[in-house]
Amino acid sequence: DDDDDDDDPLDAKRASAAEESLAKLSEFGMEEISVHLVQKGDILLVKRGATVPVDGILVKGETAVNQGMLTGEALPVYKQPWDRMIGGTTNVEKNVYMQADCENGRDSVLSQIVRLVQDAQGNKPPIQATADAVAAMFVPAVVLASFVTFVIWLAVLASGIAPSLSNEEPFLFALMRGVSVLVISCPCSLGLATPTAIMVATGVAASAGILYKTGAALEMAGRCTTVVFDKTGTLTEANASVVAHAIISLPKDLDEIKVWRMVASLESLSEHMLGSAIASFAMKEGQLTGSPTADTKRSDAQAEVKNYEARTGAGVRGVIEGSKVAIGNARWMKANGVEVTSKAEAVAASYNSKGHIACYIAVDDMIVGMVGISDTPKTDAPTLVQWLKEQNIKTYMITGDTANAAEYCASEVGIEQKNVYADALPQEKIRLIKQLQDSGEKVLFLGDGINDAPALAQADVGVSVSQGTDIAMETADVVMVRNDSLLDLATVIDLSRETLKRIKMNFGWALVYNVIGIPVAAGILFPAFHLLLPPELAALAMGCSSTSVVLSSLWLKRYSKPFRNDKNSSWGTHQGDGRYEEVDNASEISYDCDPAFEDDIGRLVSLRNMEAERSDKDRQMKIITGDDHYGDLEG
Repeated sequence: DDDDDDDDPLDAKRASAAEESLAKLSEFGMEEISVHLVQKGDILLVKRGATVPVDGILVKGETAVNQGMLTGEALPVYKQPWDRMIGGTTNVEKNVYMQADCENGRDSVLSQIVRLVQDAQGNKPPIQATADAVAAMFVPAVVLASFVTFVIWLAVLASGIAPSLSNEEPFLFALMRGVSVLVISCPCSLGLATPTAIMVATGVAASAGILYKTGAALEMAGRCTTVVFDKTGTLTEANASVVAHAIISLPKDLDEIKVWRMVASLESLSEHMLGSAIASFAMKEGQLTGSPTADTKRSDAQAEVKNYEARTGAGVRGVIEGSKVAIGNARWMKANGVEVTSKAEAVAASYNSKGHIACYIAVDDMIVGMVGISDTPKTDAPTLVQWLKEQNIKTYMITGDTANAAEYCASEVGIEQKNVYADALPQEKIRLIKQLQDSGEKVLFLGDGINDAPALAQADVGVSVSQGTDIAMETADVVMVRNDSLLDLATVIDLSRETLKRIKMNFGWALVYNVIGIPVAAGILFPAFHLLLPPELAALAMGCSSTSVVLSSLWLKRYSKPFRNDKNSSWGTHQGDGRYEEVDNASEISYDCDPAFEDDIGRLVSLRNMEAERSDKDRQMKIITGDDHYGDLEG
């Protein structure tokens, strides 16, 4: 590949231009300018911890870049000269120089994502306002029915066809029937059927930590037949951690605890996020206390590290108590003269097949252990996927992460391998959602990153979490406020379904009332039974109809979530329909509450089978647990 690059005249020209710019930079120095003034070809210094200002090419230095906002990868990507740098990503390791290849952010990856979001939002189909359409037709229809009633009765009585039906003046009798029809008809109940239910449901959702931005989102969430997940930060914790470890071979003068203490001592000096993850794990295995960072006071059991060296994209090494210790990838082991045994290679292959990053641990030129580092799935993700399957909702996962990492995560949470799409760019996420929509699916997409924004806009319902990026929350139709509970997505869908049922029930009642009430008011029962409905009673019936619709909507306040509050608590027994059975036996719970908090306790949810204690008692109060319909007690 290197030979091919040398032969490419375009690359040679670019390299020459970059070297010339670097020479000028050394001669004339640097100037700090606004990102809006950056021109194509400018050489930019990107400091450690800074955001890459524009798209470009790395021309000097090596570093690691967090590209999670674009690709969804939880782990940083190693960059060396002539690798591409993407504007908006974060340089996490060393100061480097890059050459801009776009101006003012135009034609950058982020600009392309913004255009994708705008296009997707413009093509999103509106939901028909059924209630408004029915109510708009209902009013003229009722006026016409009232007039027809008046004309028919006037004609029947005035013509003498049925003179014995009434002793009243024909005109007055006919007028009263027409007025009764006009009064008893209730377009209000039809008009109130949807907004009252949505108003109550959005309030219940807010109490549960869910924000529906529009009534249309609340309506559509329950109709979704497919849920598409992003991986990193959505199904996973988005934090690198050691998920597997192995001891390969130990010399006689070493034991496991001493090995892990050496690892903790060496990696505590690392500024890399993988080093921090290894250090934290090693301190636990080595039975050490305190922080693994280099800035804090070391534990007495941690040894002094001499000749420490860190190599970007490779590993770290140092001398601890006279022993050479190296931690890193296979290339780093080879550079340090360490032979990677077949047993270690087999363990590494096992880790890589699951999408883990394999790190070797060598002491005195001998592989003694290994660790596998990965982004771990959230503990409640398998429960959510299982619930979706019980509801006959298909599940997909699409991510910018590698195929091995995506497949491993899918297997852990229960998503079928055939429904997993890896190495996906933002436009590919849109393409998948469009394919599903073209096949007749109603798609809900759950994501949290900048790269998810176009998919959130394209989906029938886009859902984000409050810890997601600003553009993701702005684009999403629904925001889940609680970051620690993936199970809130079940509430997003289930509450929508319950609201739709209530709206249909409201419509049904309003239609039945009008279908029965209007003929009775028109006097259809008078010839056979001499029963009439006076206008004043018709007005009372009309008011009762509207009131009944409002009361029906208020019944949503008794909504119970599919899953109880704490994902680590047992709140009931799982039922076949995906719900949890109510716990019948209430228990008495003791709290120590500040007096100012006492008035608010009654409005918060009740708790089950839990005991809580707080120090610095101001006042003790007792709460008897009962039904929980609104959410959990937080703070």
